Amino acid sequence: MLPNIAMKTSLRQLIHCLCIVAGVFLSPIANSDVLRPLEIDNASQYPLKGHLSLRQDPQGELNVEQLNADHFQSFTNIPNDLALGFTKDVIWIAFQISNSLNSNTTRWWLEIKQPLFRDVLYYERNSSGNFNELSQNTPSNQGGFHSTQRTPVLQLNVQPGQTKEFLVRISSPTAISAEFILWKPQEFVYKHSTDRFYWGILFGIQLFIVAFFLVFWIFTKERIHLIYAIYISITGLASFFAGAWPFQFFPDLDNNTFYLLMGCLISLIPAGVAIFSVEFLEFHHSWKRHTQKIYALLLIMSAASMTLVMTGENVFAMPIIQSISIALIFLILGVAIYQSLRGSLSAKLYLVAFSIFYFGVILRFLKNMGFVEPTAFNTNSYQIGSFIHMLIMSIGIFLRYNKIKKEKEYAESRLMVERKLRKEQAEFLTIISHEFKTPLSIISVCLENLLKDELLSPRGKERVEKMARANSRLSSLSLRHLTQERLLVQAERLNIQAIRLNDLIQNTLQEVRESFEKSFVVKVHDPFLMIYVDIELLKTALSNLLLNAVQYAPVSTSVFVSTCIEGNNIEIKVRQLGKGIDDKDLPNIFQKFYRGNNSTDTHGNGVGLFIAKTIVQKHNGDITAQNLQEGCEFIVQIPVTNG
Repeated sequence: MLPNIAMKTSLRQLIHCLCIVAGVFLSPIANSDVLRPLEIDNASQYPLKGHLSLRQDPQGELNVEQLNADHFQSFTNIPNDLALGFTKDVIWIAFQISNSLNSNTTRWWLEIKQPLFRDVLYYERNSSGNFNELSQNTPSNQGGFHSTQRTPVLQLNVQPGQTKEFLVRISSPTAISAEFILWKPQEFVYKHSTDRFYWGILFGIQLFIVAFFLVFWIFTKERIHLIYAIYISITGLASFFAGAWPFQFFPDLDNNTFYLLMGCLISLIPAGVAIFSVEFLEFHHSWKRHTQKIYALLLIMSAASMTLVMTGENVFAMPIIQSISIALIFLILGVAIYQSLRGSLSAKLYLVAFSIFYFGVILRFLKNMGFVEPTAFNTNSYQIGSFIHMLIMSIGIFLRYNKIKKEKEYAESRLMVERKLRKEQAEFLTIISHEFKTPLSIISVCLENLLKDELLSPRGKERVEKMARANSRLSSLSLRHLTQERLLVQAERLNIQAIRLNDLIQNTLQEVRESFEKSFVVKVHDPFLMIYVDIELLKTALSNLLLNAVQYAPVSTSVFVSTCIEGNNIEIKVRQLGKGIDDKDLPNIFQKFYRGNNSTDTHGNGVGLFIAKTIVQKHNGDITAQNLQEGCEFIVQIPVTNG
């Protein structure tokens, strides 16, 4: 009998164990591998890190009844905080809270530390094993949001010694990344009241800086101040929206409108950063063509991103924008490092300020993409980095303005001294011009009389003729140079008059033909086109260009003159078919007294082109030179109107 009794006892124990095991797998609460309860006591807060289980719903079709019937077998533990990056999936989060018998608190507030979650539903398992929605159990009865808080907040009631199970349904076009924190209500209110106070100071300072630089721009007319004000406005507003602060001022703001405005602001950030960086680092002067291409590319990308945002595709738009921003960060930092190594103080200051800002951007990007778990720091790293870099850049712009102001004052003082010297020079040149004219005229008359002397031998006559030619050249060069210098000095205010462009060119050519026997080919775009210039000065400039072309053109060739309209400018082109200009000389030919390598066989003192460029610049124009396949060409650009 004893063996039978022992067998029956063992069988009962085996059945009992099987029942326990079955109960563990069949009970929706007992699956400890999936739902590990958070033990709470009397502390002020409890992070739910490591106590959350996750189920992704790609179609968004699941409901609490289906999940309850599934007994959470499809859920997986999250070892850290919630960090999935951008996804269109609906996210279900399950967790258990077990209140200690020693606890003196029954009411807790659950905060999901992600202000951009606007579609959040909460469920609690009741005594019958089903889930009830807790939207009516929030501190403000507003679907999971307290009226004074930016983040989703849920009020939970857990009695001492009690264990409760909860579900949270999250859907958002933003990154699914957040911390879950259980707070005592009074601690929560104190912490977030303090946060609001500090954030209010931060945004107040940003608003003050924007207003200050706008006013500063009005008074200084410095473009960098306007660009900086716009740049701060864009980044500041993006930071304002990223923290969901608009809902603090407009509680009834529509979620779709909010996401649309935030997405458009974020789409503008890459272009704003690039434009300000290019302006501050001042490499748009040397890399003008490249910067224009970068601007065009960024504007296209911003427009494409805004289009995606407007069509509700934030999940695709935001990673694209953030990836572009990261690539742009490394590109601009590379340029700043290159310039700082060459001694640029602006680049060094830029590196300090933007390294902090970019670190915050990259950290926020990694958090949004789910590469790092969310923390209070990386959740607000963009705002913090933006604020610090804004303060540093504001100081930098002030220092730069003071530097520019001092340089301007120094330049003005030098200009005043130069004007005084030029005035004295003009008076001196007037005297010298008169003194040169008399002896040269006497020499010329004497040489003419010698040539008429019948007793002069052929060899002597040849020598006198050589002296006469030298005297004539000296007279022409000296008087022409002195006259043109005096014209420049006296031309501080242009005497603008209307004249037909064709008449101006023909009159100038007539004067040149009197000194040189050379053929000219003229092609005027519009014979009746009127221009508004200082006639005498511009004739001097054109005459210098024509004389330069005649000197370097082969004897049997012509000099070509043509005109055309390019945009708002009139272009006058002078072309000769000689050997062109040495590439090494090309950047320097408009410098005063500069003579190129190919000018050794020609007469001149290197001031003709300098004077021509000076006169054209006084007309708000420009003059350039370029080599052609045969010869070279000078291009004069003058605005259509100079009145």
